[in-house]
Amino acid sequence: MLPFFVGLWGDMASMTNRKTFLKAILIMMVALIGFGFIGSGVTYAEFIDNTPINGKFNENIANTSTATEKGWLESAGDWISDTFNDVTDWCSETWDSIWTSIKDFSIGVWDYIMENKVLSVIVLTILGILAVIAGILIGIPLLVAGGVGSLAGMGIMGLVSWLSSDNGFMSDGMLKDMIIGGLGGILSAPLGEWIAGSKLATWIASKINISWLQSAFPRIFGGSVAGGADQGIMDFLSSGKFNWKNLLVAMALGGSVVGGGSYVATHLDDVG
Repeated sequence: MLPFFVGLWGDMASMTNRKTFLKAILIMMVALIGFGFIGSGVTYAEFIDNTPINGKFNENIANTSTATEKGWLESAGDWISDTFNDVTDWCSETWDSIWTSIKDFSIGVWDYIMENKVLSVIVLTILGILAVIAGILIGIPLLVAGGVGSLAGMGIMGLVSWLSSDNGFMSDGMLKDMIIGGLGGILSAPLGEWIAGSKLATWIASKINISWLQSAFPRIFGGSVAGGADQGIMDFLSSGKFNWKNLLVAMALGGSVVGGGSYVATHLDDVG
């Protein structure tokens, strides 16, 4: 092939137009390169899988789906489950919001009371007196019990705080204890009165064979509940938590005091 091109070059060297000759040579080289490297137009790479792709689409595979449509029963179950979750979430969020509001309000009220102890004691005293008077005039025992409980609670707790601790007379410590005692009494005394007049206390008393205890049991039951409630409220206001041991002791003490008083009252003739 090379001698052929050399001879061709010699024959065409005499041509006057060299540019025309060079163009012809360039065209021939491009044509030869095309035949030599492109050939049939198919090339292969040794590291690639050259399996031909026939281009056919498997319709059976296309028609097969792993997704299944839910039946009406399953859909109804999902709806019920989602609705139940939504309702419970709403109830939980609502309760949290209400409880947070109550807690924040209570904390705010308590902080105000502690910042104005003298005013709080005066207000509790006036409310206690008015409750007793109004309860007597209207004939509402629970109102009378609340007033008496508030006044008694402030008086007893004030004396205990003053005599058994380092708190001075009408000091901040004594005023705080008076407020706690008053709030405990104004809440626990009506509760004890209500329990004493409940059908539950009457029913339990009807099962007792001892005459004086049968008549006194409702008052004993109410006094026990009132004592425990009063102690629980005072513990919570003092320390922020309940002391169950103190509560049980107070319940036993409250019931014993009322029971002892009832026994003495029903046996005065025997003593005389």
